[in-house]
Amino acid sequence: MRLYVAFQLGISACLVLGPGPILSQDSSQSLDEILNRAQANIESYRTSVPNVYCTEHAIANRKIPNSSPVSGGAAPGGSTPAPREATIEDSSESSAIFRLKRLPEPSDKGIFEESRISQHVTYTSDAPGYEQFGIPALLYGVFSNGLNILSPEGRQCFSFNLRKVKQGKPIVVEFADLPSDQRAAACLAFQDGKGTIQIDPESMHVTQIERNVPHHLLVGNIKGDWTWKEKYSPVTLMGKTFWLPSSITSRSVSADQRSIWTFDATYKDYHLFYSTTRILPDQP
Repeated sequence: MRLYVAFQLGISACLVLGPGPILSQDSSQSLDEILNRAQANIESYRTSVPNVYCTEHAIANRKIPNSSPVSGGAAPGGSTPAPREATIEDSSESSAIFRLKRLPEPSDKGIFEESRISQHVTYTSDAPGYEQFGIPALLYGVFSNGLNILSPEGRQCFSFNLRKVKQGKPIVVEFADLPSDQRAAACLAFQDGKGTIQIDPESMHVTQIERNVPHHLLVGNIKGDWTWKEKYSPVTLMGKTFWLPSSITSRSVSADQRSIWTFDATYKDYHLFYSTTRILPDQP
């Protein structure tokens, strides 16, 4: 049995927010003031970031129970089959072109479309034959939708708490799923998730988001603990600066602690991505 993980972030609301001032750090700022100022940057990102592509370097690992009935082979010096390994471990190191394309119309997955063009994959496994299944884990949706947590719609799904602001340090905001009876109708089902958001005090741009869901549906009927973290860095395109993902990490552990998936990726070398259409004349 092969377990494959392709997660999606369940926050897909479209951000609609008017521009607001971007101010330097002030320890007297209230939680709402901080969130509103960060939202101004998020609104600018969502309305102005162009179609882009970049290089993705990812390392994925998987450790799962060995459900194969086949033994591990004959024991050295005897005919008695050696016991098979209790677990299967495999990993991959891959390089890809990662593309972020704006959709003509918002969909239930957001306003952007993610895609990958694989360039190279190195695969290792302690179970012969598993290389035919490809990389152990992939992550979808976090790259393009992580910031949706701070959208006006997202704020109807979470509670927020401001940690004590320290001069010269990132502003840290904690968030948690609102109880089902307090969540807006458009919110996804209650997941008992929580996390933190780090905001640069000078630019008021989000620099890191981390979220944990303790009882997430991982794959098939397997549930477990899922934590992902996304970091952002400034990137200059068309003479403008955009804060785009620089790294994403993910770790998932089944409730029985027997299965573990990890995904660690870095994103570099951002470029504009153009999509053109050409109409060809009919052939005679």
